[in-house]
Amino acid sequence: MYFLEEFIEDNIKAIVITIIVLIVVFSLYFILREKKTYEIIECKTNGGYFERSIEYKNNDNTCNLTINAGSKPTSVYELKIKRVKISRNNNVEIEVENKKISNNTLETFTNPYCKIEFNFPCNDVYVKDNHHRIYSKIDNVN
Repeated sequence: MYFLEEFIEDNIKAIVITIIVLIVVFSLYFILREKKTYEIIECKTNGGYFERSIEYKNNDNTCNLTINAGSKPTSVYELKIKRVKISRNNNVEIEVENKKISNNTLETFTNPYCKIEFNFPCNDVYVKDNHHRIYSKIDNVN
């Protein structure tokens, strides 16, 4: 017992520092484990739905979101993700840029879109573009 007390007295600084380091490491582990992230799967100039809209589907631990810019006549347009904000309660706010990338005249409409996957189920999704247009949610898009 005397040796234990002497050991603690001689090494108190090292013991306290070790305890603090362990607390910080465990805290960081739990914080980073719960980090909410997303990945832009693809953004293409054609192939999306003809109406400006969003569609999202929640799975067990993910949310798959498609943002459709709507039909664009006669020229090539693209949709870019400019900013994504994720709240604590899994609400997502996205700002997109919808712009013309070519003046080439086409005979058909193009339908730009982006697909995003989140590592958590989405509660609510709000999307607006650089022209301050809000994208409405639609269901059952094929």
